Amino acid sequence: MIAMKYGTVPIVRNTGGLANTVFDADYARKPYHERNGYVFNDFDNQGLESALKRTIGLWYIYPEYFRELMSNGMRYDYSWNHPADHYLKYLQLYKGVTKTHRTVSVHRAPHLLCCRALEVQGVRLRIRTPCICITL
Repeated sequence: MIAMKYGTVPIVRNTGGLANTVFDADYARKPYHERNGYVFNDFDNQGLESALKRTIGLWYIYPEYFRELMSNGMRYDYSWNHPADHYLKYLQLYKGVTKTHRTVSVHRAPHLLCCRALEVQGVRLRIRTPCICITL
């Protein structure tokens, strides 16, 4: 994600969070302005070679489209700011449910993985969030 911010076109295997982040320039079902790299499915030499050939071919034959892929990747924000905001909205929603916890204070710390308990209508939830520490 950091490399894309600086203009690197990613070549990734279709797995985990990468499947939700990198969209293939040739085969994705997204509009072209949302495509940002190359994806291969098979964990072998042929899969990687296919993605490399497509990437290098685009760079040689259509450099303007390659630059567009670069700028597509640079445009998106993959930081933890958006997930942190979603957690805050979630906590704001349940803030009035628990009467024992009055305030929610949040500080961002990229090196922490916090786990706190939140009690909602008698059910104890555990929240694990990287890059955000929630103190109830």
